[in-house]
Amino acid sequence: MATRADIVAEARSWVGTPFCHQGRAKGLRVDCAGLIVEVGRALGFNVPLQTNYGRFPMPEWLKPVLEEYFDRVAAEDVKPGDFFYSRDFMIGGAPRHFGFFTPDGTIIHADMRRGKCVEHALTPDERRFFLSYHRFRGVVD
Repeated sequence: MATRADIVAEARSWVGTPFCHQGRAKGLRVDCAGLIVEVGRALGFNVPLQTNYGRFPMPEWLKPVLEEYFDRVAAEDVKPGDFFYSRDFMIGGAPRHFGFFTPDGTIIHADMRRGKCVEHALTPDERRFFLSYHRFRGVVD
């Protein structure tokens, strides 16, 4: 099974990929959910390949998917390779955003504002939007 370092390395290999709603192609297009899905699939984790969601996905649809395919993690137990579920950093509001944590204190996510998948330092302002934390089932420390 894949390690945390494998997850971070695979997520980093997506950095620079242009943002596109429901994108699933490294180097061509990706959205925040697609990043989680495709990193997991590349490393052999059981994750759903779903694209039946709108630009503003409904929380009542996302929560069961998170519970079925990923382990929930307490905030104090988050490690590199885990990912967050949050309200949109730009406007807050409904839960609909995902991104990975790295060992360097940065996050990797497909950012609609920047128009691509990026890695950057996590700001206190962004942290306040986090709702829950998750990890791939079976990840090796």
